[in-house]
Amino acid sequence: MKFLVDAALGGLARRLRFLGLDARLTVLRREALPAAAPDTVLLTANRMLEKADRQDLLVLAAREPAAQLDEVIRRLGLTRRHFRPLSRCVRCNARLQELPREEAAARVPEHIWATQAEFYLCPACGRVYWPGSHIAGISRSLAGVLGEGGEPKAEAPTTRRSL
Repeated sequence: MKFLVDAALGGLARRLRFLGLDARLTVLRREALPAAAPDTVLLTANRMLEKADRQDLLVLAAREPAAQLDEVIRRLGLTRRHFRPLSRCVRCNARLQELPREEAAARVPEHIWATQAEFYLCPACGRVYWPGSHIAGISRSLAGVLGEGGEPKAEAPTTRRSL
């Protein structure tokens, strides 16, 4: 699944990328919405776009990035199988590549190199990633949204259209 995320929702795009989802930032305007594409969802908080009446458009009610992520997961029925943490750069959305530990030594703080075994490199912007404590935090956060089997918990009724 791919996402075209309205530029005003940069925090949501970063969270989607952290989970390994393809989330590209763009400016969504009613008069110039991108053409529908297979397996692509447009995400916005701009209620004026509801008038566009597009099945691939999800207008979010939540205002904070964490709540927006919860809303996207619930409304689209995303499960753990959709997520691949540490597979995309949170900054530029490129797919990460494994970085040999020896090559990471000069690119990360010494205490990180000493305590981590896996490293990943963004080939586009050069940023280095490793599975630190943030993975546990994201897992706890997802546990609040996903049930025991990794499926979204039931969503409260909403007046917003779901896909």
